[in-house]
This record gives sequence, structure tokens and C-alpha cells, in this order.
Amino acid sequence: MSQTEVIAGLLEERRDEMVKYASAVSGDEASAEDLVQEAWLRCDRAAKTEPLLKPARLLWRILRNLSIDRGLSRDIQGEKARQTR
Repeated sequence: MSQTEVIAGLLEERRDEMVKYASAVSGDEASAEDLVQEAWLRCDRAAKTEPLLKPARLLWRILRNLSIDRGLSRDIQGEKARQTR
């Protein structure tokens, strides 16, 4: 089984859990599905350049980082909006 297939299988098995996690961490329920998809794409891209020892761990790490970034960006945008009022 290729690493791409392993990653796709992980995504299929844990998608709902990952979407809930992304939503909770980012505070942005509307874009949680997009964050999961982006995490999968980045993990798949990494798997094509080098063998991954722990693809599940990498997938979750990427999702965590993307979700945190989205949450911070959302907070910054909200703060800027409050300051312009």
C-alpha cells in the first residue's frame, strides 16, 4: 500500500473527528472542512517527496498548525475591525 493510500485511509476513517478538531481549535466551523482538506494535501505532498515514518502524526500536526493559524488570523482580523470602529 502506498503512503498516499495510507493517508487517504486515515482521512476517511477520522474525517469527522478531524473536522470537529479543526473547528474547535480554529474557532471557525465554516472552514474546518477546508482545513482538513488542506492538511491532507500537504501531507500527501510530503509523502511524495520522502518516506513518512508516521503519516498519521504528520497529518494531525499539519491540521493542528493550520487550525491554530486560522484561529490567530481570525482573531487578528476581529481586533482590526474593532479598532476601526
